[in-house]
Amino acid sequence: MIKSVGAIALLFSALGASASWFSSDDPIRLDDARLKQSYASWDGLIPPDAYAWVPENPSFELIDSDEFQRQLEASGASLNEGMQGKAIGIGGFMVPIDVDGQQVLTFLLVPEAGQCVHVPAPPINQTVLVDASLNPVLLRDLYQPIWVNGDIRVSRGDTDLAEYGYLLVDPRVYDLEIPDYDAALVPRHSGD
Repeated sequence: MIKSVGAIALLFSALGASASWFSSDDPIRLDDARLKQSYASWDGLIPPDAYAWVPENPSFELIDSDEFQRQLEASGASLNEGMQGKAIGIGGFMVPIDVDGQQVLTFLLVPEAGQCVHVPAPPINQTVLVDASLNPVLLRDLYQPIWVNGDIRVSRGDTDLAEYGYLLVDPRVYDLEIPDYDAALVPRHSGD
């Protein structure tokens, strides 16, 4: 199925937060304005016409076809060059890449908890590599929502876990508090 900000919208509207124990900065509380900002940021990473080819109500037969899946993959690999150098604030989840003790030097920012680890990676236009090597951030649980501020760059690359389409350097990272959400209570796959 098509991955987009809709998934994070559902997640953020259904969940809430606590777990500010890993943050050196005060956590940010999710409110309507910040939720809209996050949607706009994730949506902004997708070129406006990337999924224009998808019919209004596609059939299961169409979705299951090889051609549809090829087009879907191509759309997910398209990047919005207009985002180059823009300052963004965006909510999502940390997938650590380079860790030194409890300090994270680089991580993937993804719109849904567990992506790249328990479920397939999102399309590269929904995957951001965050380079915090100049100012490492504290390690968070995979299910702890975070808020990241910084300037984004269009930069295609890959890690051992997933490909990415964007890079954020020297970010400000905060725990994201969502009312009534407790990362410790999120259902997990065995082995967590």
